[in-house]
Amino acid sequence: MCRKTLILRTSTIPEINGLPNAAVYYPMLNSKDRQLWNLFSLGVGRQVGITDSFEPEEGYGNWFWGLTPSCISGLLETAGFRVDHRATEAFAQTFICTPVVVPFAHRLPDEVEARSMAEAISVAGIARPA
Repeated sequence: MCRKTLILRTSTIPEINGLPNAAVYYPMLNSKDRQLWNLFSLGVGRQVGITDSFEPEEGYGNWFWGLTPSCISGLLETAGFRVDHRATEAFAQTFICTPVVVPFAHRLPDEVEARSMAEAISVAGIARPA
């Protein structure tokens, strides 16, 4: 999708000493634990799933992940980007990236190959259709 430059600005959590690439999953944290991540004092309004509990009806309106800058850098590199510049703000980062070679590849089987694989699995008795 991105062929020249990716500019990503996103909320972040502070780095955690001794735990690079750390992340926090917000849904289902109790109200006391959620308050650590409430950014109201920085001018951020309602954070669904943080300033109040997780609301399934809000879907992706909920805040799901708090990622450290090192975690986001790792995700970007895994997705095939080189981080060229990073601008730091309180609880936010802006990454300017260039696409490079994706460090891994995964090929999904086509329909014929998938059916053949499924048949071999069924014949071997490893799994049976429901």
